[in-house]
Formats: sequence, structure tokens, C-alpha cells
Amino acid sequence: MSRFLVVIALSVLLAGCSQQSGVTATVKNTGSSTLDGVVVIVTGKTYSAGNIQPGQSASVVVNPQSESRLVIEYSDPTGNQHSLPVDCYFESGYRGSITVEVSGNQIAKVDNHIRIGPY
Repeated sequence: MSRFLVVIALSVLLAGCSQQSGVTATVKNTGSSTLDGVVVIVTGKTYSAGNIQPGQSASVVVNPQSESRLVIEYSDPTGNQHSLPVDCYFESGYRGSITVEVSGNQIAKVDNHIRIGPY
């Protein structure tokens, strides 16, 4: 019986360690204009999400180098650059997801499921 429990414990541990590290950041365009050249910025790194058409979304897996928040940058159809800081906190090694809805050159909604470690 004790071998069985050891095997179960090791399986759970290995499953937790094998999960992908990082936070999946999704930018959803709920506005009426294309978001051009979208980038998601965390401490020490920038990730390209491309152009996002109205009603569409794009996701990137982000891994900050230290304590961080998200910043979403893009250009609107007139060429104006926008930088939208997202009210959240995470660090290297955190996992989960965050979805940020952008509409009218502002953040409309944030759905934050960021957590520490594999659980």
C-alpha cells in the first residue's frame, strides 16, 4: 500500500512540475477599430500579439524577469500610440491567465486568473 501512495505522490508532483510556466495574456478587441501592432509588456520582456481586428483576440505566454504588471501598447487607425497599464501583479514562476478587453482606447474589463505555482 505504501508503494502505491509513493507512486501517486510522485505522479502528482511530476504533473505539477511539467505544466507550462508563465501567464497566458489575452488581449480582446471589443471596440470598433483595429488595434495595430499590439505588444504586451512585462518587466524585462516585450511580446508581440500582432494586429487585432474588432471582435477578435490574441494571446501570448508571458514570463516576467521579476515583479511585474502588464502594459498593452498598440496604435489606433489614425496612427496614435496607446499605452494601457493593467491593474494586476505577478512574478516569474506564476501561472494562469489574464484576459484584457480593450474598447475605445481604454481597458473595458479584466478577467484575472493569475496564481502562484502549479496549483
